[in-house]
Amino acid sequence: MGQALQRVEAKSNIGSWASKGGLPLYGLFTLLLIAPIALCAWAIELKVWSVALIFLALGLGLCALAGSLYSRLEAGNRFIEMSVDMFCIIGFDGFFKSLNPSWQKILGFSMEELMAKPRIDFIHPEDRLSTEAEVSRLQNGEITLAFENRYLCKDGSYKWFLWNAVSSPRQRVIYAVARDITERQRAEQERHKFIKTLEAANHELELRNREVERATQLKSRFLAGMSHDLRTPLNAIVGFSDLLADELPGSLNPKQKRFVNHIKQASGHLLQLIKDILDLSRIETGQLELHCEEFHIDSVLPEVLSTIRPIAMAKNIQIQQKLKSSGHVFADRVRLKQVLYNLLSNALKFTPENGTVEVSCYEYGGSICTSVRDTGIGISPENREMIFKEFRQVEDGSASVREGAGLGLAITKGLVEQQQGKIWVESEPGMGSRFTFSLPKAAAAARVFAIAVAENVNDPNLVS
Repeated sequence: MGQALQRVEAKSNIGSWASKGGLPLYGLFTLLLIAPIALCAWAIELKVWSVALIFLALGLGLCALAGSLYSRLEAGNRFIEMSVDMFCIIGFDGFFKSLNPSWQKILGFSMEELMAKPRIDFIHPEDRLSTEAEVSRLQNGEITLAFENRYLCKDGSYKWFLWNAVSSPRQRVIYAVARDITERQRAEQERHKFIKTLEAANHELELRNREVERATQLKSRFLAGMSHDLRTPLNAIVGFSDLLADELPGSLNPKQKRFVNHIKQASGHLLQLIKDILDLSRIETGQLELHCEEFHIDSVLPEVLSTIRPIAMAKNIQIQQKLKSSGHVFADRVRLKQVLYNLLSNALKFTPENGTVEVSCYEYGGSICTSVRDTGIGISPENREMIFKEFRQVEDGSASVREGAGLGLAITKGLVEQQQGKIWVESEPGMGSRFTFSLPKAAAAARVFAIAVAENVNDPNLVS
């Protein structure tokens, strides 16, 4: 290119000389003939250099591409060598052609040992038929996904492998990758074993529950029948003892009156016990009939207090009332009286003379809670749940508080829960006890809606 520039410059100088009259005519004519040839040579040389530059750029690009491909190939090989999965190439002849280091780490055999024998020698005998069937599929051009078999380790144990593979029939090889799933298989086997054990335990538990349910039904039927058979003659005993106490057949001396009074008290106590057993059996069998209605607790509390007050007066115990609720409950009136009577009589029984029993009522959320608090002996933490079970009583060494069969609180709990309520106790030894039960509150909106339905009033505002 430098020579071409020199020719152009010489041509320019010659033209300048000719214009000044410095060259002869034949010289000018010669230059005019040579100039086109020089220009053509210069153009050819320029194209040659351009082509050389293009080839140089292509060469550099190809070198860069080859370097990139080589680096990627090196990265891929490094990834395969460092992978925990087992990569391999298997020939159609059944021998390993190439393996990554994970095979040696997992099975314990060297690369030479693995490639020296047919791969079928390393497969568990029970898995060989299925493996050969999968290899036949691969050789026919199909793809293997999530195939499982067991491979022999150098220590004699077997490991579970999960395979994904594809074949190249032209090259007569199989490209495959396997993953060690031995721990997963062991966990799966443990899970199946646990499920079977759990199913067996559940079946046994179901059989025992049926036996317990049947025994409970038999017990309830027995108690109900026995109570009914006992109550019939007992009513006669109570009736005739009342006649004797009223001296209708004739006057009695003081000793006879005392005996008749003992008969009345014992028969009355036995009759109450029979009633409690009947109630308990009905609660357990779900045969207790409830007649729920809306009412205020104020309407039933005076009746219960009038019955319980003589017992309180005998021990000089004050009964206080703190009613802070104006809402209505939705419950069975008769059974609510029974619940209140059981809690109040229980509080009086465990409260010493000159003590205090307090009845309070308040609203909490969608319920109305009623509490009976006493200043009695209290209940230890281990006995708080036990007292709600039948035939259980708190032992404190005092004979006066061990009267009864231990059914009152069990029946009370059953009656409250049958009416969709809850009951609980708060107590500390020597600090008295507070028994609280909750019953669902009757909402005013529900009452209005019931009236609207009864009167066939189609007013959407009453439903909201």
